[in-house]
Amino acid sequence: MEVETPCAVPVPGEEVHLLPFSTEQETPQGEKQPLFLHTSPEFAMKRIVAATGLSVFQFARVWRNGEGSALHAPEFTMLEWYRPHMALSG
Repeated sequence: MEVETPCAVPVPGEEVHLLPFSTEQETPQGEKQPLFLHTSPEFAMKRIVAATGLSVFQFARVWRNGEGSALHAPEFTMLEWYRPHMALSG
């Protein structure tokens, strides 16, 4: 099943080598809340798999601050997919 998860999230990913872009949401009441552009939709997608038991995929725009070379861009499209009960080889 194709899903679409939020790009701006309240907590950045836990990847120690990836730096998120930060931003700020202002509510209609003027309150400000910090948000981050996700470096991967992984956490939101795994929550969907856990809640539904369905296989999911997404073509997601992702952002990684501090990136920039001939092979790395700060913004790009990532195909991410997860399925429940996948056996791990090892």
